[in-house]
Amino acid sequence: MKGISSTPLVLLVAIGLAATAGYWFGNIPRKKAADENERVMSARARGEEVVNARRLSPVNVVRETIKGSLDDHEQWRQVRGFTEDEVKAAIGELGSPSRMMSLRHNLSAMLFSRWAEIDPVAANEAAREFFPNQFSYERRAVIAAWIKQGGGVAAWNAVQGDGGIWDCTRTVSGEVADMLVASYSNLDDASAFKEVLQMNDENCDMADILCRARAKKAYATPESRAAFLAAAAKHPDEYVINTAREYLFREWAQRDPKAALAGVMELPISEEKRESLRDDVRREARTMEPAAAENP
Repeated sequence: MKGISSTPLVLLVAIGLAATAGYWFGNIPRKKAADENERVMSARARGEEVVNARRLSPVNVVRETIKGSLDDHEQWRQVRGFTEDEVKAAIGELGSPSRMMSLRHNLSAMLFSRWAEIDPVAANEAAREFFPNQFSYERRAVIAAWIKQGGGVAAWNAVQGDGGIWDCTRTVSGEVADMLVASYSNLDDASAFKEVLQMNDENCDMADILCRARAKKAYATPESRAAFLAAAAKHPDEYVINTAREYLFREWAQRDPKAALAGVMELPISEEKRESLRDDVRREARTMEPAAAENP
């Protein structure tokens, strides 16, 4: 240390200590945030309830998510407490629709889902404007939240003006019909058909989807077949009644064509309809023959 006086030396030491302290204390908030995120994610992984976890601002939720600091559970824990303004702020921080689609997380769908819990009409319009050419995950999240809150009829009506087809056959109304029918899974056949009758289903699109979905289980027993056909018979459109019958016997024919043919003979229908249904059963049985030969 020759050539350096004690006063300059003390100053150098003081400056070094100050710099070290500044770095250390400046990193305390960041370290606490990282530790908290790790604590929350570890607790979630162990299946434990997270207590006294911190709340983040919308901007910080987006930034921490993009960095990978928040898992899906923690993202939703943060988002589900947002106000509508906070949801909009977070969506603004995420940026353009193309950027949302490029990010490998579910935050944008969560934000739109939360928005739908507050104002489903506004959330649906915003999601449609963001993603006009497809039924995006964000729009699907809006509709799912809307249905969950008991707004199935309103959600169905809201998508009736949507045009366009993608992947050859998919449409927005078709996708929403599938979602609505899936939401009836906890209902019996009679109640599910009553739900469909509340919809503006002039072309019977949703009723058709309901018949196809329900027939997959209804064929199994005499009781379930009778309940399914009785529920469909309450529909005022003859097309739906015939469709329910056709789907039911096609499903039955895939498992036991002989029993299905015998079942056709017991139906109280005209001979013309009976023969048409028998043709359906035979046709379905023929399509199953190659599969049966390959898997004896």
